[in-house]
Amino acid sequence: PLESVILKVKKLDMGPPCKILAASLDPPDYSQIVHAILILKEHGGLLRTNDTGEFEFDDGELTYMGECMASLPCDIRISKLIMIGYLMSVLDEAIIIGAGLSIQGIFKWHSEDKMNSFNIKAKFANESESDLIAILNAYATFKDMRDNKYFNNETAERRWCSDNGLDYKNLHEMRLWIDEITKRLFQLN
Repeated sequence: PLESVILKVKKLDMGPPCKILAASLDPPDYSQIVHAILILKEHGGLLRTNDTGEFEFDDGELTYMGECMASLPCDIRISKLIMIGYLMSVLDEAIIIGAGLSIQGIFKWHSEDKMNSFNIKAKFANESESDLIAILNAYATFKDMRDNKYFNNETAERRWCSDNGLDYKNLHEMRLWIDEITKRLFQLN
């Protein structure tokens, strides 16, 4: 996403994003750059002013939140969710939800049996009707069972995932995302 590219340009202190991106092999439209900068300002990644304190429509000074967003391997909105999770003392849960949103999806969707797919997700949501809570609970259940050696082998893990409407491959990819996000947050202190 263009927002992430702009944050990296700002973090590397390469100059105004419009000038740097205009020199790229396939430059985005000026309006797209300005729109991405506006989104970054709205989400707290950039200040409304440049490094000299003057208002700039197509630039802004990088904030600490922007530095964190640039360091994390996910969308800026998910990065913001994780940072708010830290402020609200629910960082681990925010990381899990953020990782779950960063991958294709941990729930299997069966088009021929939509009601069963919906019921499986609702079971993990614990009557909250929230997809985010369903992701959190499904991963927490899987991790807890794995940590407590409930599964004898990979086949048992795959069978449990299949029985519970979860995608085995995506759950493991989610675990890798969680580890990577955690590692990068540790580097940021």
